[in-house]
Amino acid sequence: MLTSLKPFFTLVLIPALTVAASATITWTTIDYPGASNTMVLGMNNRGDLVGCFACPGLAVHGFLFSNGIFTVVDFPGAKSTVAEGINDFGDIVGTYQLSDSDPTPRGFFLHNHVVESIRLPGWGSTSLHGINNNGDLVGDSLSNQAQFGFVRKGSVYYRFIFPLSVYTYARAINNAGDIAGYYTGGDLNAPAHGFVLRLGKSKRWKIIDAPGSETHINAVNDRRQLAGQVRQGLTLRGFALSYHDLMILRRTETDFVTATGMDNQANLVGYYYDTVNFRFHGFIRTR
Repeated sequence: MLTSLKPFFTLVLIPALTVAASATITWTTIDYPGASNTMVLGMNNRGDLVGCFACPGLAVHGFLFSNGIFTVVDFPGAKSTVAEGINDFGDIVGTYQLSDSDPTPRGFFLHNHVVESIRLPGWGSTSLHGINNNGDLVGDSLSNQAQFGFVRKGSVYYRFIFPLSVYTYARAINNAGDIAGYYTGGDLNAPAHGFVLRLGKSKRWKIIDAPGSETHINAVNDRRQLAGQVRQGLTLRGFALSYHDLMILRRTETDFVTATGMDNQANLVGYYYDTVNFRFHGFIRTR
């Protein structure tokens, strides 16, 4: 069953940009052993990380990093797998592609060592990005030249698209059911705007825009703090937003940073592009 949500929305302009201080901040690089590229894409409140890595032959695999140990997370028989979200019970969601002849993205849900393939009926693609402790799943799907976000609660799928937009991406969900993501206008080159969608009796969109920047929201925690990426000119920077205080995350002046996950203590994970060695590295940023 698919149900559409009625839109109500407000606009939030972040009043000021500040650079994150480094005095009490620790950046730890996360690289899968022997991989040419590594991206950390999600975390839970127990310190478990999920993401993906590429072998020198460019095969893509998902991974779980827990207690200092990497475990490969691959959908059975798939050409590529990306693990993107994990809850506090260790349930994992992500996206896989079967083969070159069948490259359509499909979502997967891994629970108690049993994996479920998820593809919305009649839709061209389905990607899963986030899961909360209630087992609610969020992602997006392409259909009829439009990208819809969706949430699955139990066996019911609710789809949504930001009013007058064409592409809506749902990236994360917290335990209160707040959904975070971003949307763009009429084409893929249009500027991106972040949003938080609060479900309930009054379904409300909140637009999150950093001044002068494209804004992608990739994470929301139970304190409704947000994290993601802003584009300023040709430069990509990660960000963390806590109660209207926006911190721009810079590992170095040249590395491009994307924040993809955040726990309830505002520790952050993501990836950065090393412009010296031309490769991606995962990271965890702790306070």
